[in-house]
Amino acid sequence: MRMARKRSGPGPRAGLPFRDIWTGTGIPKDMTASSRILGILNDYCGWRQHAMVSYPVEDHPFVDSDYIINSPLSYAQDLESNDDKPCTDIDSYRKLRAVPTVSWGSNHIPKLLKAHVPFVIRGSRLISTDETKASIKNGGIMPRWGPDHIHKLFGDRLLDVYESQKRYFRYWKADAHTGPYEFKEPTVRRQMKLKDFFTEVAKRMNKMGQSLSHNPEEEVKAKSGNKTQKGGDSTFLYLQESLSGHPEMAEEFATWNWPWLLDIVHTHKWGPPDRNIILMGMKGATTPAHYDEQENIFCQMRGRKEVYLWHPSDWRGMYPFPVNHACDRQAMVNPDAPDLVRFPKFRHTRPHYALLQAGDLLYLPVGWWHHFRIYEHLSVSITFWSKQPKIKLEELTLPLTERQLINVRRNLEEMVMRNSGPRSLLDLNKALNTMDKSSNSGKAVDPRKSRSKTPEGVLEFMVRCLCNFLPREQARIYVKEMLEGRYEDDCGSWVQPKGENMSGW
Repeated sequence: MRMARKRSGPGPRAGLPFRDIWTGTGIPKDMTASSRILGILNDYCGWRQHAMVSYPVEDHPFVDSDYIINSPLSYAQDLESNDDKPCTDIDSYRKLRAVPTVSWGSNHIPKLLKAHVPFVIRGSRLISTDETKASIKNGGIMPRWGPDHIHKLFGDRLLDVYESQKRYFRYWKADAHTGPYEFKEPTVRRQMKLKDFFTEVAKRMNKMGQSLSHNPEEEVKAKSGNKTQKGGDSTFLYLQESLSGHPEMAEEFATWNWPWLLDIVHTHKWGPPDRNIILMGMKGATTPAHYDEQENIFCQMRGRKEVYLWHPSDWRGMYPFPVNHACDRQAMVNPDAPDLVRFPKFRHTRPHYALLQAGDLLYLPVGWWHHFRIYEHLSVSITFWSKQPKIKLEELTLPLTERQLINVRRNLEEMVMRNSGPRSLLDLNKALNTMDKSSNSGKAVDPRKSRSKTPEGVLEFMVRCLCNFLPREQARIYVKEMLEGRYEDDCGSWVQPKGENMSGW
């Protein structure tokens, strides 16, 4: 086993006592806000503990096998070397690393959960996919999680179905859009009965020239992506229904292995797994790259689904939308067809890959970017989300992990916009080249001394806030990385992912 690196270090570099910075006590009013940039640090410290696990490598049709790391030791070493270190390899975005895979009941599962790295459990027993337990209908087996079985579960209830002009189904939240960016809703939410959903899906698949079979080798025809008309039969449909408020599923819920899941929740001090969604969509439907702020147990119930993942330290190359954009926490760059001129840092990202099949369970840790694509028509997935544990003050050590700094970034961005207005970070980005480079002492200075409302003054305020956790030069670089390529006038044009390259990278 490769043991964790014990994270240790001094308290804040200078300035107020560490406890005051963390809790906000004894801090002048103007500085209390800056102390809250760690307000939602729900994270583990010292989480790098890699188990020696053997795992198969799926044959990816679009990437040379030489690019796939197929040694567990290489996987562990690669992840550890990535910790808090941006990649410099300009071809790394083409080198897929396989997600480790274990069997149900493996003694490696607790170790991988503690390590906080994604992994796949083959033959999961959290939710049954065993057809022998399915109901008999008309003298034959009703496959679990097939259309008939799901129709039996939901009946004629109206379910949430999203419609998109292209195969991309980006999440968005209209009331979170407070920035000065153009925004056009990329999907339309509808409510449909299951029988109507299946009918509409069949129409669209036929019109697009796609096979209704479950043959994974039949790739989606991307040619229809730019020819669809709003409300027409060439749009894509994706059912995404919350399982809350479905008493008709009580009998099904009772068959799930809740003790196994709740034991994990209790051991790792997660919140209750009370956010559950069932997902079922057309072949090729894609959820663009994004990261979650909750732990995710993702169960593949029927068919196959591809997933690409990126370490939290790759956020620089993913170019997340501004915090005050409706698509917050999502990548502007499209990994399927990346624009490397507009998003040059994507070259340095390090993707991981898994092809999930029925009965697989994927652990998606907080902060890991993920990009899903339905590989087989009408594949079915169920998610369990849990809030991450609250970190205690006495457990926090410096230097902060990259995942912790991502939360610092979000809180700092929100704080600046509250104090200086929704356009403030857009203006700050334009002032990056005028940042003060005269001081590199590393000493944290009370931000009240940088009260200038000019972009340069606010930039200096941000740097000095970060100096409580980073050396000054690192803080200045971090602020630049935080803004460059993200707070731009063209943010709105990337809401609908551009390019229809089905061959991945």
